[in-house]
Amino acid sequence: MSKKNRPNNKCYRNFWWVIGILLIIIICLISYICSVPLKHNGIILTFLEFSGTLLSIVLSIFAISYSYFSALEASRQWSDISKAVEGIKSTNKSIETTNKFLMETLRIVHGKVSELKGASQYANEQKTTTIDNISNIKKQDNNN
Repeated sequence: MSKKNRPNNKCYRNFWWVIGILLIIIICLISYICSVPLKHNGIILTFLEFSGTLLSIVLSIFAISYSYFSALEASRQWSDISKAVEGIKSTNKSIETTNKFLMETLRIVHGKVSELKGASQYANEQKTTTIDNISNIKKQDNNN
């Protein structure tokens, strides 16, 4: 796993710390077995049984600690997910409120635009009527 993709959390560091301790204990057990003078085969068997028992205990402690740390990490991730969901819910409510406000504003603007359109048509009609009246007055003046 590259450094870029590797998680940088406490559980991950503790996992490798426990692996290191486990390796040290296994190396110590192997050196202890190899350093004892071998007089009888029964002694070798006793040492192997003892080292097997110790190894079993160490592995069970490792399994318990791994389960504990992974449960803590899962709990932390669940908490983060819950916070994110609450944030999404609050954002959704804000968006719904803003949407209602914008729809109401759009209705008001549409009504005002319709009023302006009607006023513009009325002004155009008045302009045309005024131009026609001015043209008629000029024609009457030219005829007189």
